Amino acid sequence: MKRAGILFLFLAITVGANAQMWMEIGAKGMYGFKGFYNDNIINDRDHEYKISPGYAYGGLININFADRHGFIIEGLLAENTQKFNYDLGGSLQTASEVKWSTVDGYLMYRAYNNTSFLEIGPKISIVKSIDQTPNPLNIWDIPKQYNEQYWSAAIGFGGMILGSEFFTLKMGLRFEYALGDLVGSEGEKNNFPAYYVAYDSYKASHPFSAMLNMELNFAIGAVARAQCGRRRFIFGSGY
Repeated sequence: MKRAGILFLFLAITVGANAQMWMEIGAKGMYGFKGFYNDNIINDRDHEYKISPGYAYGGLININFADRHGFIIEGLLAENTQKFNYDLGGSLQTASEVKWSTVDGYLMYRAYNNTSFLEIGPKISIVKSIDQTPNPLNIWDIPKQYNEQYWSAAIGFGGMILGSEFFTLKMGLRFEYALGDLVGSEGEKNNFPAYYVAYDSYKASHPFSAMLNMELNFAIGAVARAQCGRRRFIFGSGY
């Protein structure tokens, strides 16, 4: 995923070498389903797996080239939850919940077609805090059972629903799946997140999301070629 980020930067420089480039800054909010996929829990008939809501919000820098290409750098704060119940027998169940907060960084490539777009790119998530219940007598140091960061692949689509030369309002859907494991090496030894079940083999927990998102962008300027042939940055939206 790090190589993908470097490749995207290389493409941005290549595409922008001759094309007119303009920049926007904006705010973004996302809401939908967030959690993690664990094969052991999903296929365990004694577990009731629940899809939980989540959200993210933050800011972005949008760098566009001509009318067809764009690169978006986003920094978002996200709240994630995964719930699953375990049948203890009879009418007894234990309700488990993993909640974690992340700082998410995106580098997305967008291909535009008139007012619609398709986007793809990598995401890095830095775990700010994480907790899991139940934790009887606090016997587990929960943060030590999980990784401090993980990488995901993100893909989405959407379009502009309102706009002028000063701003644009866009809406879309974005889907993400982590390529790495949320659980760390210590948690793997302790069979997290379902530490109370002795499975035949360990299975990774991959964070995922399916989110509706909205973003509001404001034009701040463009890089254009002056009469002398040099390229310079022009502030404002009148380009």
